[in-house]
Order: sequence, then C-alpha cells, then structure tokens
Amino acid sequence: RDDGGNLSDLILRRFRWACTRTRLRDNFYVEFFLSGRYRDLESAPSFLRPSNFQRLRDLLGRLRVVTGELEQLPAGSYSKANLSDIFEYMTPELNHAVFLADKITALGGQLDINPSMPKKVRTAKEMMQIDIAAERQVIKNYTKRIVQAEKFGDKGLVIRLEDLLAEETDHAEDLERLGR
Repeated sequence: RDDGGNLSDLILRRFRWACTRTRLRDNFYVEFFLSGRYRDLESAPSFLRPSNFQRLRDLLGRLRVVTGELEQLPAGSYSKANLSDIFEYMTPELNHAVFLADKITALGGQLDINPSMPKKVRTAKEMMQIDIAAERQVIKNYTKRIVQAEKFGDKGLVIRLEDLLAEETDHAEDLERLGR
C-alpha cells in the first residue's frame, strides 16, 4: 500500500514489521536475507514452491509482459514491491561480506561490524544518487585493498578482490545508467 510517504521510510517500516511481527521460521524474506538461501522450498515464496509449479504453468497463458512507461500502466496494477530489485544484489553483496569477514579472521584480524542506518530520502532520484555514491566509495575501498594485498603478497586475495571490484563497478554503472 502506498501511503504517500517516502520509499526509504516504507522499506524500513516493512522490514521492522517483518523482523518483529512474524516468526522467523515463517519469514522467508529474512531467512533469505540472513542465509542467502531457503532451507525448504515449500516454505519459500509461493512461486518457488514445487507444489505450485503445475498451477503456475497453467497460468502462464495469462502472463502479460508490459514494456514502456510506468505511467501508462493502470493504477493499482503494480506496487513498490513489484518495482523493487532489492533481492537482485543481495546474494552477491552478502557473499562479499562473508568472504571479507572470513579473510579478515583468517589473517588474524577482528571484525568490527557497525552498520549505519540509511539516510532518509524523499525521492527515488535522491536514493539513486546516494546508492551511486556508495558504490563509487566501495570501488575506491576495493582498489585500495587490492594494492595492500599486492604488497602483502597474497595473489589469491588480489584476484578475489579484483572480481569483487568488477562486480561493484558493474553495479555502479547499472545504477548510473538507470539514473540518466
């Protein structure tokens, strides 16, 4: 439901609700967010449940792909959830974090995880600008870490960081393209 508020407030409210008002074992969004997988596909979103495959196959004839301007679609035919790509980058980003945490620990370091709350924004354009700036900062950070790994002599780490850098560069370029 669109209550006219800004998107970041809506996402934060829905995330809080999902984390506090539903049982974790019944909350496939949080399960996927925290683990990167579903423990049981019958507990996953309905479109992934094997028991629904035949029903979905039967409904394929009703599927209609619409391209064009969002404003051309009938009111109420989509929601913010339909437009969200929040899960698109979640698994790679989560994998990046797990890899880096494991590497820090393996090298004798200690993890200091203290995420900040996202800045409240009023428009999608403002959110896009913040996301692009964050991706560009991550690119600078990985570039710096690659130099450090080269000096340390860890060729495997250099290669992994270069792969992560390439993914983050792709993300930034995708966002910049969308923001035009």
